[in-house]
This record gives sequence, C-alpha cells and structure tokens, in this order.
Amino acid sequence: MIFDPHNFAQNKNRYSISFNQYINHILTSRHDKLSEEKINILNDLFGDLHKHNEYSAYYDLIGIEKRVNTLKGDEPDTTKNTRTLNKMFDETIKQNIIYFYQLLDLIYRINPNMKLTLLLIPRYYEAQQSTKKLYEPWKAFFYSIINNANKEYPFQFLDLKDCEVSRDKLCFQDTSHLNYYGAVRFTNLLKSHLFKTI
Repeated sequence: MIFDPHNFAQNKNRYSISFNQYINHILTSRHDKLSEEKINILNDLFGDLHKHNEYSAYYDLIGIEKRVNTLKGDEPDTTKNTRTLNKMFDETIKQNIIYFYQLLDLIYRINPNMKLTLLLIPRYYEAQQSTKKLYEPWKAFFYSIINNANKEYPFQFLDLKDCEVSRDKLCFQDTSHLNYYGAVRFTNLLKSHLFKTI
C-alpha cells in the first residue's frame, strides 16, 4: 500500500505529528472497534481475506448483507454534513486539475484512438435535492474544468446523477450507494449509453 503525504505538511491541524507517525497510528488503531478475540476469530475463519488487493488495511468492507439493503425513509439525514462545501482548498484543486490533465495526456499518448467516458453516478434523488443549492457553484466550477479539458481531449462526459435510478429508493443501500439491484439497473442504463457511442 502506498501512502501519499500530499499537502500533509501544510495542514494547520497536524500539530507536531509527522506523516509517518500519523500513518502508524492509523495502521495500529484500525482494529480498535473489534476485540482481540473477534480479530482472532475473523483471522481463523477467513485468513488474509484481502491479500489479493490493496484493501488489507480495512476490516469493515461492506458485505453482501448490506448490498441488498434498501432505503426505508427513516435513515439519519447525513446530507446536513456540508461543511466542506463552504470551503475552497485552492492548492488541492489546482493539483487535482494538473493530475487530471496529466492522466488525460498519458491515456491519449498510449492510445490516441482511445474511447474515454467520464461519468457522474447518482446519489439518491432526495438527498441530492436537499444540498442542491450548496452544490450549484461547485457544479458550475466542475463543469468548466470538464468543458475546458474536453476542448483538448476527445472524451465523452455523462452526467447520470438525475437518471431514473436516482429516484428509486429500492436501488440504494444508503443515500449515496447503490445496492445490488440498483447496481444492475445502473449498469444496464450505462451500457445503453455507451453502446450509442461505439
């Protein structure tokens, strides 16, 4: 697993802790919610379940039991957690735009005929509506970045945030994540869009 310090040194809340100390703290405390007995049982039953991928540091990946959940309407309203929407981290945004262009450049140098589709996937419609006003300036800014890049690189951009799947609560395990049924419906919808461009 590779850990990138990114702008860690500029973080005003980091006090005197180093990046390596912070990573060590995360790695040693990731099982804090589980007792030693439960960790041993999990290890005995499943071994190194995630050894084939990069998620070995995470013990609480979503299992099938959550993937078949559906929204019931009484979930806690997490859409009010909007403090990051009111902040603009200019340096991080500039860096991410540079990385975006570098990635596009690399893709089209490897294969100038690459058919590339960038995609915005849906959240549950009612959750989107409750923060719509706060997202409007961000959306305009995001679209300007996409449109400017699209003048230089021939990718397709699909905004499917307001597709029919987004309005069906049976498609979501929570307000931000599709369940299995929603994933199948969304995959079929996406496939129909992609086949139009081939």
